[in-house]
Amino acid sequence: MIKNYIKIAFRNLKKNKVFSFINIFGLAIGLTCFLLIAGYVYNELSYDKYPAEAKNIYRVQAYVTGNGNTVGYPAVDVGVGPGIKNAYPEVKASTRFLSRSDYVKYEDKQFKEEHLAFADSNFFSFFSIPLLEGNMRTALVQPNTVVISKEFAKKYFGNQDAVGKALIFGTQGAVFKVTGVYDPIPENSHFHFDAVLSFPPWVGIQHTWSNVGFYSYIMLKIQIAFWMHIEFNTPCHPAVPS
Repeated sequence: MIKNYIKIAFRNLKKNKVFSFINIFGLAIGLTCFLLIAGYVYNELSYDKYPAEAKNIYRVQAYVTGNGNTVGYPAVDVGVGPGIKNAYPEVKASTRFLSRSDYVKYEDKQFKEEHLAFADSNFFSFFSIPLLEGNMRTALVQPNTVVISKEFAKKYFGNQDAVGKALIFGTQGAVFKVTGVYDPIPENSHFHFDAVLSFPPWVGIQHTWSNVGFYSYIMLKIQIAFWMHIEFNTPCHPAVPS
């Protein structure tokens, strides 16, 4: 029975070639467009969903008002993240990073690296980024430590073990010890770094709120609506939570 239906269908296709071509071609175009759009939407909706606490993580933004205009910034000052964490019991944790580019040297190899960042010691555990080598919770605790990607390690060290070796950053020759190696950060993330360095000591004693530059994130204890508006008028003055 099924064979007969198939034969009849093919006969009709041959009998009405132009009509059949238009229908089949239209169906193929429609399915292709649907698959492309579905793939794009799925990729967009999957952005930044890899952390274990993704639903409770929020990026802190600043809106600066001056001369009648309001400008939004995705980054805030150094003290904002820890300040919110200390002021609001609903906030479980906070973390920050400061993106940069610099020269990196190891022995006779030196390259200009564009995707570097300074970050808090809990950066990897906050975003649930596992390490292939090292401990995600302690890798950036000590000063002058750095965690690098697998590709970055191969670029400078080849097949040698990267952990324990020293890299020189910048023209002033700052030495950072490699304490961990990670797989590339997922593609559907809004940040990608080849190396993450521990913050210099001055970051821990700075508490200003009136500038921008540090990408700061907070993690809530439960999934609730949380919104805070910090407004700076011109000239800027530090704002502190009530």
